[in-house]
Amino acid sequence: MAFGFADARNRVWLDAMTIRLDYALAMDAGSGCGLTDALLDAEEAPFRAGLARVRAAVDEGKLGFWDLPRDAATRDAVVEWAKGVDPAITDVLVLGIGGSSLGGRAVYEALGGPPELRAMQGEARRIHFPDNSDPWRLAHLLEALDPKKTLAIAISKSGGTAETAASLLVVREWLKKAEAPMAKHLVLVTDPKSGSLRKLAGEEGLTAFAIPPNVGGRFSVLTPVGLVPAALAGFDVEGLLAGADAMRTRCGAEQLRQNPAGLLAALHVLHHRLFGRHLHVLMPYADGLRGVAAWFV
Repeated sequence: MAFGFADARNRVWLDAMTIRLDYALAMDAGSGCGLTDALLDAEEAPFRAGLARVRAAVDEGKLGFWDLPRDAATRDAVVEWAKGVDPAITDVLVLGIGGSSLGGRAVYEALGGPPELRAMQGEARRIHFPDNSDPWRLAHLLEALDPKKTLAIAISKSGGTAETAASLLVVREWLKKAEAPMAKHLVLVTDPKSGSLRKLAGEEGLTAFAIPPNVGGRFSVLTPVGLVPAALAGFDVEGLLAGADAMRTRCGAEQLRQNPAGLLAALHVLHHRLFGRHLHVLMPYADGLRGVAAWFV
């Protein structure tokens, strides 16, 4: 992958073919309402100090998301488990809300193509993300799906998320009525040691994957929260994590203009500080990235 600069230092190329961070319109072009190169370059020292604080928090074990792309043990466990799931399973219900659902949904929509097209093709497993306490969507899904061909994933780090618990109770009753074995049709993603879901896994012999305690909800997409649905959908989990690791390396660069995360942050901070522009609007015109916008919110 290419990574460099073009067009008077106002573009950062993350991949020569696909991704470009173009910030030319954030810079001054004689209008007086943009940033000068001097102003942006002056943020180099504060940026490096901020990056050092992040790295220190990672080293102290406070920020777990940074090392997720290199967690080969979790990756291999998820991939091997997914290979053993009954091929007769055609649909997957992700029972989670907020960060326990939006990340996996973003990956699914970005890599899987239009969900309605996948349903029409009928070749790959369909992954469903009800992601709302409103029972309307879940009720319709349970009416349409065959419980004996459906696998449910209940995701809650604490195990006590009310919306997830309510959905899980409904789905468990649905599976019981169909005499669908829980061990085959229900998997849990939760805290590695504590919580009601971890207790349920022990009592009923259910497969349960762990969310690291130092990884927050919106940052958990590269834990089993996102990897389990991705593996069940047939995606290249190893390739997904390799791509994330490549971006991790770029976002560790100490040169501001070579660090896409640092550069984007500096642009927003400076426009806020100097011009009072405190709004950040993300508008993905690519349909496959609409889920990314919902996760980013």
